[in-house]
Parts: sequence; C-alpha cells; structure tokens
Amino acid sequence: MLSLLALLAPLALSAAVQQVEDDPVQALRSKDPAQREAAVLELAGGEVRGEAELAKAVTKDRDVRVVLAAIDALRGWAEAWSGAEAEPSKWTLKALQEAALESPFARVRRSAAVAALRIDPDGSRAAFAKKASGKTFARAAEALAFGYEALESVPAPDKKFEKDARKVAKGEKSKREQDRVLALRATVALGRSDPGLRAEALARIGEELLDERKAAPGICAMLESVAAAPTAADAEALLVLLQRERLTTVVERRLEQALAGALGALSHEERLQRVGALIDAAEAPYGPRLARVLASLDPPAPLHLESLRLMLRNGDGPTRAAAARGLGAYGTDGAEIARREIGGAKGGRSQLQLVRVLERHAVIGVEENAPSPAASALLEILDGSGAVRVQSAAAVALGRPEQHSDVTAALGRFASDPERSVPARVAAAIALGRTRDAEGAAVLDALGRDEDWELRAAAAEGLKQLSGPASVPTLLALLDDETPTVRVTAHHALLRLSGRERSKVDPATWPEWWEKNLKRARFTTREEQKARRDKYGYRVAPEEIYKGLDVIVVQSSTIGDNVDKVLARLGIEHRTVRAGKVAELGLHPGALLLVGCTGQVSPEDLEAIRWYVNAGGALFSSCWALTYTVEASFPAILARFPSPGEVVDNVFAYPTATGLASPFLKGVFEGGVQPFYALQGAHLLRIVDPERAEVLLDSPSAAARHGTGDLAAWFRVGHGLVVNSANHFEEQGFRSAPGLDGPLERQAFAVNHMGYTPLELRASQKEKWWSKTGSAAAEVNDLSVFRILTNFARKKRIDG
Repeated sequence: MLSLLALLAPLALSAAVQQVEDDPVQALRSKDPAQREAAVLELAGGEVRGEAELAKAVTKDRDVRVVLAAIDALRGWAEAWSGAEAEPSKWTLKALQEAALESPFARVRRSAAVAALRIDPDGSRAAFAKKASGKTFARAAEALAFGYEALESVPAPDKKFEKDARKVAKGEKSKREQDRVLALRATVALGRSDPGLRAEALARIGEELLDERKAAPGICAMLESVAAAPTAADAEALLVLLQRERLTTVVERRLEQALAGALGALSHEERLQRVGALIDAAEAPYGPRLARVLASLDPPAPLHLESLRLMLRNGDGPTRAAAARGLGAYGTDGAEIARREIGGAKGGRSQLQLVRVLERHAVIGVEENAPSPAASALLEILDGSGAVRVQSAAAVALGRPEQHSDVTAALGRFASDPERSVPARVAAAIALGRTRDAEGAAVLDALGRDEDWELRAAAAEGLKQLSGPASVPTLLALLDDETPTVRVTAHHALLRLSGRERSKVDPATWPEWWEKNLKRARFTTREEQKARRDKYGYRVAPEEIYKGLDVIVVQSSTIGDNVDKVLARLGIEHRTVRAGKVAELGLHPGALLLVGCTGQVSPEDLEAIRWYVNAGGALFSSCWALTYTVEASFPAILARFPSPGEVVDNVFAYPTATGLASPFLKGVFEGGVQPFYALQGAHLLRIVDPERAEVLLDSPSAAARHGTGDLAAWFRVGHGLVVNSANHFEEQGFRSAPGLDGPLERQAFAVNHMGYTPLELRASQKEKWWSKTGSAAAEVNDLSVFRILTNFARKKRIDG
C-alpha cells in the first residue's frame, strides 16, 4: 500500500494543482485533502492572501499533510515579512500556538512551536509558559524546548523571562517522568537566552543528578538540548562530566555528542587548550570518550588528528582502540597515520580498527606496478602472527578488484596454509574471489577438495565472487558434497552466475544446463551487479527489496516474537526452520537469517552460523537470541546486561548519532517517528567491545529502570554482519500501546510511533476499524523497528 501511495501521490497532487490554480483560497474548503494540500502549496508560492484560511487549516484540518504545509506557508510568509512593515495577524500566532499545544501529532506540534517562536519569540514563549502546569505542562515544555533549540538566534531576556523560566523549572518536581524530563530540557533550551541559567542547569548534572540512576532520562534530555544548539560556554561543565568514573552508556554517548558540539564552537587553539591535559594522560574511562569526541568534531583539524595519534601511541588499551577508530573521521589523512602506525600498534583491538580505517579510506590497489602503501601495510598484517580477527579483517580489506598480483598471491597462500586459523582462511578465500583475479581459480578449486567443510564452502562462495567460466566445474562438483552448507552454497553460486537467482532450479539439472549454456553465458561482473544494486537499493519499495532474497527464519519458541508471522502479514516470501535444524538446512552467504527469541540453537547450528556470517552472511536476531545465538557464536562483542530483575516494559527508543549516520536507520525516524519498544523479558545489551559494536537505538527510560538502555546494535565479523534488537516483533505496535481512547488517538499513535505515514493515514482515515484498538492492530503493522530489518536487507542486497 505504501509504495503504491508513494507512486500515486505526485500524480494526484499534480492533478489537484490544476484544479485549484484559479482560486486556491476556495479550494481550501474542498473535501479532497489532495486538493487542499495543493491549495496550500499554491498560496505559499504566490502573493500573500488567505492568511486567515491557512490559520484555520492549522487547527481545524484533519489531514496531517495539509496542516504541515499550512504551518510551513505561514512561517515562510512571516519570515519574509521580518523587518518589513507588514506582520502576521493574530490568527496566525494563535493558530500556531494552539497546534503546538494541542495537536496529537508530534511532528505537527514541533513544527508549529518552531514557527510560533520564530515569528514572535517573546510572545510565544510567554504563551507556552502560561500553560506550563498541570495536564498541559508536558506539551508546553516540549514547545519551549524544541522551539528554542531551533531558533537561529535567540532574543535577550525580557522582563517576564525569569518568571517564565522559574515556572517551567517547577516541572522537575512533578510525579510524572515526562514532565520532569521536558522541564529539564526546556530549562537548558531557554538558557540560550540566559547563559547563567544554562550554566547552572548543566552544573547540576554533576553535582546532584548523576547520583541518582533514575535521573538518566532528564540528564539525557539536557544533553540532547545542548547537542541540538551548543554554545562555547557549555564546554567547561561538560569536560568535568567527561572525567566521571561511571556513566551509563545512554548518558555517555549524549555527553560525547554535546561536548563535540560545544568544542566545535571554539577555535582550534581554544579546543586544544581545553583538552590538552586530558590528552597527555588519556586513560579509561575518559580516554575513549575523549577520542570519540575528537573524532566527532566538525570541522576536523590537524591538531586533533595529532592528538589521536598520541593517544594511539600512549593510551591504555581502550583508549588506543577508540583513537584508532577515530582516525577514520579524518579521511585520507587519518588513513595515512593508520598505515604508518599499524605495524607497531599495541593490541588486537587497536590493530583491528586501524585495518578498518585503511579499508574505508585508503585506495587499496596498485601504484606504479606495485601494491599501494595501504595494501602493503595490510599484507604485513596478513603475513604476520597477529590475532585471527585482525588477519581476517586484513583479508577482507584486500578483497577488492584490480589488486596487484602480490596481493592475490598472498591471499592465495594464506587461504591454502594449513597452519593458519580456519576462519581466517575462509575470509581470505572469499576475498581472493572478490579480487576477480582469474589466477585465484586454481587455489579455490584446490580448497574445494579440502577435508574441512568450511573451506569447501568458502571455495564455493569465492568462486561465486570470482564469476567466470573457470568457476563452474568446481561448483558442479560441490553439488554432491556431503555437507548441506557446501551443497547449498554451490547451488546459489550457480544461480548467481547463470542469472537465474529469482528462479526455482532443481540442483540435479545444473550439469545439463551448463553443458548447453556455458559457451554463450555472459558472466556479469561484480561491479555491474553492485552498480545495479546501488542504483535501486534505497529507492525501490520495501517489498521489492525482499524479492528473490532467500529469507530464512529460525522459528521462535517464545509467544510474541514470531517474525515469520510478521513477514507473512506483509507478504514477504520466506522459509522457516526449527532450532537444531539450521545446519541441516544449509546456510549460504546470499541468504538473510532471522533468529527470534529464544534463539537456543544447537552446537551444530552455531558452527554453521559462525561460518555463514564470516563468509558474508547477514544475521538479524532479537531478544534472548542475543545470548543464545549471538554471544554464543561471537563472544566478547555483545552480551546480556545483568539487569536487577526481569525486563518487562514498554519504552520509547531513540537513535544514536552514529546510528543515524548508518544505513540501518534510514527512514526509521523520518518525520519524528519515535519507535515504541515492547520488552518482554528482554535481554538488554551490554557493549563488551564498544569499538566493534555500534549501538543504533537506546532508551534513557530503560536505563533508569533496568540499569542499561541499549536496545539495538550491530557489528561486523569477516565479510558479514550481525544486528541484534531487544524487542519482540509481534508485540510491537498497538498490542503493547497504553490505553488509546478514540480513533484520533490511535491514528496519532500509528503516525508518531509505528512509522505509519501521513499519506497512508489520508487513505485510511475514514475507515471504521480505527474505532477499536484490536481492529486497528489487525490493519496497521508497526513498521518502525521493522524498517531496521528492511534496511538490513537493503544493505545485504547492495553488498551482494
């Protein structure tokens, strides 16, 4: 439905525009919301007229898209009038203030608050502060917080400012968590006009708030306000907090983001002066924090790059790893330092991060008929005797086309060396195939006859990546292998090479098919395949992403986490397998593997899953599968947080700054969507290796109640990746929502928290099933968290 609506919306809007051009003010009374939206856009782009009608649309129109367009139109007019004799009428400000306080749709409230405060900062502040009490406190504080944070410049305090600020601050004593949190955020935001108020508020974090775990949501809100609109004066208080011995992860990452913003408001010399002493004695816990802050500064500067280099050389283990990763923020300059330092780097954690920096930012290829300097540095790691994970990562980094023959020869030697670790040899064999060097076929053919099934399966995947006629004979032979994973990987390799990936082919027919088609077969290069995926990967509808993708679901043994039922409701093809039968099924790296709660698979399954991910597979797990699948397969990266009691809760999820920069959260928080996580005996995350595992979503409320708030994270292993989320998929949405009274509340919940778009709401708003929560649950799927899974599938499709 969503993709069809998205395709038809521009056409409908275009037709509506033709009908309203003559009289857009009259068209605002149309029963067709597309015509009303077109009318608003027509008015916004022309002469100023119909202001009263637009103001009425802001508060009276039931279509969210029309309301948002009207708010934008009024704000645009008002900003155009700024400095001129004309000014907005009383209707405009009243309508915007009313919408900011009363709309059930979060994006409408915040958009209206921003518009009202930009048009009349003092008057709107006073209007919102007047409502900062009782049941209306949260909405008023929200309007002040988000509105003040969005102001490009803030007004000096007027006579009533102090009184308004004191009234807002009283909300900190409320019994309702939402009131307390928004009171703190609004106070910091108002402090943009009063630096003394802001400094006093931030100082309280260290003096009293941090002594109480339950204060985490409020502290996070204050730091989020600083990050949204930082000032240079914030740095002093935040640097004190940076050195605290213990910080919950939800507070720590917001502190780092806020401090990066505050330091960014200083000159390079002032920044170095503030952090210089900390750099000289960098050690955990603040050493890694400082390294991450230096990597987040915008714009970056050579002074900070040198600081990271010093921390890499002189810091303790966690600091070195964080500094090594931080070099990646400095592009080719950081990669050059990584190349020079990687050989002498202490510890596998920092070496692994230096490999990743070289992989992302260095041209690992040929320079003057020799391996590039970056490739040469990685070859030294590959030829050395370091940690298996570091050697595997070096092989993965080298596995790209147009490498020098020394690189492909080294990958071949490593993959063939029986003295090397099997997982690292698997990574090297597949990397050899990814170089697309025809000389690698002989090595992979030999590995196809190895005694170890993992190497035979790696040979099949490597030959798929090599993609040429030389791959076919070995793959045909591997169809008769005794191990299911080898047979299935060879079969799917032949599907890829033949261009029949979306066809159902009996493996027994391959010999005859290739005998007839080998000579005229055209083997698509991996670059052509990747270009095609890049072109369509983030543009096509979600259902297209899953077409032809082998989605495998390990059936859940827990009520409420049956992701296969969610897939069925969405019409996504998949196949299921019971725990204990995964190895027999035959995993192949082209598949997408979903493991729900409890994830208690057999040792044989774990062996197959470890190979699958290392070879390029993508594993998505939820809830208890964190412990029984993810940690059991890949220890010392993520683990279950030892919560004081069973975690049964419903909490709002927030994106991390690094999560928003990743492909996994694309579209998840679009329009201010706030996912609502259903935690049913959940295994919340403990980040064992913070430089390998990247948190995508967290929850300050969960941290206050359960000790940690980390909800979803991802990491790489070899050629593949793993994502874990703490939720139960079936319990998402209306099933776990608190009491919703009436259709409008249900519609707002769907838009605010379930990823239901205003365009979808337009099409369904008059449906009778909105009258009951159970009926709405049967019609509206929660796509907020599911979109993470879809983005995961997209990345799988793009990476091949």
